[in-house]
Amino acid sequence: MEYKILTYPDKELKKVSAPVEKIDDEIVNIIKSMSELMLKNNGIGLAAPQIAIKKRLIIVNEKALGGDSKIIAMINPQILSYERFYEEHDEGCLSVPGFYGKVSDRRRYIRVKYLDLEGQEQEVDIDNFLSVVVQHEIDHLNGILFVDRINFVEKLRFKKFLKETK
Repeated sequence: MEYKILTYPDKELKKVSAPVEKIDDEIVNIIKSMSELMLKNNGIGLAAPQIAIKKRLIIVNEKALGGDSKIIAMINPQILSYERFYEEHDEGCLSVPGFYGKVSDRRRYIRVKYLDLEGQEQEVDIDNFLSVVVQHEIDHLNGILFVDRINFVEKLRFKKFLKETK
């Protein structure tokens, strides 16, 4: 199936996703399609709700760490713990193309539990920029966009951006 990335202000992006009950060929194919679409669009992360699939699936590209491209699929990811705030930085999103805004409430270190493609439970410690990417993608599963997390001044900039791009 051919998927496309939903863009703001599509209301589907604000819906909460349901847990994946069974890892089958359909889920594997969705993740494969998500990976292809993310790479085609030069993304470093993508969540299933961004392609109108209300399942708790995310993918992240370890290229975010400056290394080679390696896709990590996380099924039903949960942040178990977190530490220290990350410095404020510009964040962007394939669902909000062309806009970058300062987000200041991301955590530097997180511990994440998820299922891998084989259905095995994984727990990993993630830090720095990859931590930000994972938090951003998990937000999508909960109907939260990064523009919901920007401060007042950035929201004014975003409104101006939207007006100029119409």
